[in-house]
Amino acid sequence: GHGPSSMTFLPVDAPQSICFKEVAGTIGGNIFHKACLPFPKSDLDVQHNPTCSIETYRGGLQCCRDGVPLLDKDQEVPWADEPLVYRLKFRFYFEEYNSNSHGDKNDPDPSHKSLVRLYWQTEARAGEYDIVQCPKGTPPSQCTQVITSRWQVRDMMKDCSI
Repeated sequence: GHGPSSMTFLPVDAPQSICFKEVAGTIGGNIFHKACLPFPKSDLDVQHNPTCSIETYRGGLQCCRDGVPLLDKDQEVPWADEPLVYRLKFRFYFEEYNSNSHGDKNDPDPSHKSLVRLYWQTEARAGEYDIVQCPKGTPPSQCTQVITSRWQVRDMMKDCSI
């Protein structure tokens, strides 16, 4: 059918901020904020990963803040005396800093001046994802989950006032 709509025109000579379509809601009074990017930047949305929607979210970083466990009210915390540990693995590529990159006393230019730090997650801004259980009876050799993210360096850039 047809109905009223609106169109927004943006200037073409300047970068514009564009917001991602996200699901709204709260968990424990905290705003649920996810941005599962569409393919090809992320596989999570097309895989219907539970972490992308408040309706299917099973728990994780969005709800278990400040030591709050995700359990039913009638359940006891099985690790009350032992805090859970969350780890991230990073790979850093670097170049050693040289205060005089040319080896010439008359040329004080260092090897690094303005460093740009870039960061991208395989789960592409979701911050976490669920490993979904395979259907009952699936042989372990056929129970594999893969997520990928296809991106370019420009996807990690945004306008900022420096």
